[in-house]
Amino acid sequence: PAEPSSDLKKAIFDEARLLQQQHKSIPWYLLAAKYHLSIDALQNAFSQAEADAQKRQQQSALVTRAAERHFDSAVGQYDWEAIAGEVDLPLIECLDLFDVSNSTIKPCSLIETNGGWSTKDMEKLQCFIATNYSESSAIDWKLAGAFMNVDSLECQRLGLGTFIGPINEVAYRRINEFR
Repeated sequence: PAEPSSDLKKAIFDEARLLQQQHKSIPWYLLAAKYHLSIDALQNAFSQAEADAQKRQQQSALVTRAAERHFDSAVGQYDWEAIAGEVDLPLIECLDLFDVSNSTIKPCSLIETNGGWSTKDMEKLQCFIATNYSESSAIDWKLAGAFMNVDSLECQRLGLGTFIGPINEVAYRRINEFR
């Protein structure tokens, strides 16, 4: 039989953990019936998913520690290019792995701390969006928020205005009026 996909492995892993909490051990026969896989195949998929989860947790800790070292307190933002270079992972993956809950540095509000988003901040966000997303509906605002070190909702609210084209005085006024 074909090897289970990574999504199926994750589903098996999550369900096995839930069943383990409920039954104190994993009732493999229940999962075998549900997923139409042998117990050996299920246990292998579970082991692979568990190893993947541990690797992701280690990478997350590595990225979060690197982010602490590459935070510029003068501007209140991380140097994500330096972080990506240090941990040897793509920038988007670093943003996805970054765990703000384990960081001593918390997202700020550019509206509250700086009196609003500067043109430079908006251009930086616009460049990030243009580089990483082909259309506005595909934007992952959690990652964009991490990139800008702001709450994802603040980033989304202001970022939607920047995606429509180059920042100019009219766009800058519209975004500030939107706030």
